[in-house]
Amino acid sequence: MTSPDYTRMIFITANVASLMNESKKVLENWSATVAKEIGDQKPVFAAIHLQGLNNINNNNNNNNNNNNNSNSNSSSSSSFSNADEFLNNLLREISSNPAMMEFDCCREVNAVDYLGMCNIYYCKAIAQPALYDYRMNSYVTVKGDLHESANQSKNVDFERIGGNTENPVGFMMTRWLLHNKSFDFVNLILSPDNSPLDGCLNWPSENSHRRRHEFSLILERLETYMNEECVVFFGNFNCSIDCERFLKDQMNLNKARIVENDNNDQLEAYDLSLRKIFTVTRTQFNFHENHDWLFGTCNGQLVRKYDCELEPFLKGSLYEPNIYFAPTDPYELGPTFGKEPNFVRTECPAWRSRILINQRTREKIHHDSFSSSGLYYGLVGEAEYLGQSKCAVLNRKKEGWIIDYYIAKIGKIVENIHWSVECCKSQTRVHFDRFDAFFAFDIATPVEFAMASFGSFFKTCNIASTAAEQTTTVDSFGSFVTNSPKCTQSAGGVVGITII
Repeated sequence: MTSPDYTRMIFITANVASLMNESKKVLENWSATVAKEIGDQKPVFAAIHLQGLNNINNNNNNNNNNNNNSNSNSSSSSSFSNADEFLNNLLREISSNPAMMEFDCCREVNAVDYLGMCNIYYCKAIAQPALYDYRMNSYVTVKGDLHESANQSKNVDFERIGGNTENPVGFMMTRWLLHNKSFDFVNLILSPDNSPLDGCLNWPSENSHRRRHEFSLILERLETYMNEECVVFFGNFNCSIDCERFLKDQMNLNKARIVENDNNDQLEAYDLSLRKIFTVTRTQFNFHENHDWLFGTCNGQLVRKYDCELEPFLKGSLYEPNIYFAPTDPYELGPTFGKEPNFVRTECPAWRSRILINQRTREKIHHDSFSSSGLYYGLVGEAEYLGQSKCAVLNRKKEGWIIDYYIAKIGKIVENIHWSVECCKSQTRVHFDRFDAFFAFDIATPVEFAMASFGSFFKTCNIASTAAEQTTTVDSFGSFVTNSPKCTQSAGGVVGITII
């Protein structure tokens, strides 16, 4: 139930630079999947931040110069004369989807040429939405639909702080009033790496330092709001992993060494059997037969520890929910359309599309709207090919349902995990938030059940107990929290987790 104290929202960020070159089928699937993700959550407010629109214009100009050499099938490929046409089509596809029919108004503001960005917002009248007018210094009630450029809009604050026409760096922010509570939503884009070699020999790389500096400038620009308002940053941070440490660890694990050559722009490592482990050049980042396994297994958790570029910011005023999803970039279409996509071998996979919130927002989420483990942070269309970049999504989880003893497997299973729970009375309830499911067990005797893909991580869970009444929460990011006042360590209520 929606009330002034409870506003269900969903945030989606996507780099759409590659969509211009995709087929109409991919574009339609992208729009339908995003609309379905929003519709399934039934929010009163939905925000979509897009980046990379300037590259669509650049790619289109390059295609026009070489269209005589193109052998593509025009009937199956997308064909837009510019980014504005592409954006209008994308917006029309999303808005016309049946899942979006419940929204009463839409606001879209873009800075295509200047920043390559577009902010799209859908809201329901029940949220009493109002947008901040930066010229009048007051909020104006939002009704109906409005689409405008940032240069003409009174409701957006934006700035380009660096970069160039091809790779602009900056932000675009809107201020909303929802149920008389203010929220600042910031779309941003930071500098990309120059080549896959960046950071392989020395990390943080020059571009990594540059991105940290750029984000610091944005935070300084918005410092006034950080401690007073709820601020959500969702955009293309262009983060890279610590490639230097990652490559060294892979060489140690595989007992491999880099073969010396006269080409300073190439790194190739071979193991003792002369099996090629990896190749890194200015145009290639390739772990050969292990590439997709390495970056995709357990939703990228094998390489997650190397994702540390944003750590300096997450120790202070900002917070990011734990990541338990595969890298957002870069993907390519698998052998069969509809099958799980593969990672492109031209760049190092990384979590580039991100969603961060300030501490004020975190406090409101935990105390005003959600349970402490009630956030879902993941990918849109996780198992589908929707372009080279995946959309990242953050929302409050929908209500769960009770399932006794087991839930059928959904998705790829890759690992075994056994949970041991010891308590003090006759029943234990375990809440697995990742599945929107509330499991109720009578665990006087051990219960074994097959469970849904916990982000493609869990295969089988053994729940065993000496009998107790206790509520245990296992959130979507793997934390294990005990919430029962009746179950304390002195009373023998020990909750343990064993990973096998």
